[in-house]
Amino acid sequence: MVRRMLGQVPKEFENQRENIFHSRCQIYNKTCSLIIDCGSCVNVTSTRVVDKLGLKTIIHAKPYKLSWLSEEGEIKVYKQVFINFSIGNYKDEVLCDLVPMEATHILLGRPWEFDQKAFHDGHANKFSFNFQGKKITLLPLSPREVNEDQIQMLKKRKEEKAQKKAQGHGKEAKKSMISLKGVKKVMLAQKPLFLVYSSESPPSFQSPPSRYPQDLSLVLDKFQDVFQEPPKGLPPLRGI
Repeated sequence: MVRRMLGQVPKEFENQRENIFHSRCQIYNKTCSLIIDCGSCVNVTSTRVVDKLGLKTIIHAKPYKLSWLSEEGEIKVYKQVFINFSIGNYKDEVLCDLVPMEATHILLGRPWEFDQKAFHDGHANKFSFNFQGKKITLLPLSPREVNEDQIQMLKKRKEEKAQKKAQGHGKEAKKSMISLKGVKKVMLAQKPLFLVYSSESPPSFQSPPSRYPQDLSLVLDKFQDVFQEPPKGLPPLRGI
């Protein structure tokens, strides 16, 4: 999925020739951004939607890896969520994979198109299909409307980041010097990797702590193949 950087939309781009299908939908009375991309082999929703609406997730039956939706490099998709959404009179429920994406809130791909037997009018960039005995036609937003939505989404993300920074995530977060994103970047760069955390009473190498800080435990669990415990009797790899 390729999209232009945010900015003013030139008049020559006012038609739908170079635009994928953008629309808006309602998810639990919240207006969300929606994209239909026939080039996607999965239906996906943003982790932001699940976090904001408190939706219940399920374990993915066939976990897999993606590398095209995130700037963090390769990500593992291991959760799914049922999304109830509506566009006008069209109301549906779709099973989506859970991914950290910023381009939209929900993206419907080939699985949705296949299930609905949807027809895509490439010139008008609209989708038509029969749903519960009624013909449904979904019309796209104009390029200017899409641009306005993207600007609003970017603005909200900046406001949330500023708010979190002001709150400091509490005392525990202020001490945190580690994140999954940081570890992934170093691993992709193939640089030496060390994990450092502060403790009121440093643990002895012979008797490691029974419980690591939450952010450290998250990284150690996520990258067990990198930070493995050595055989008994050898010095620990977690040297600091």
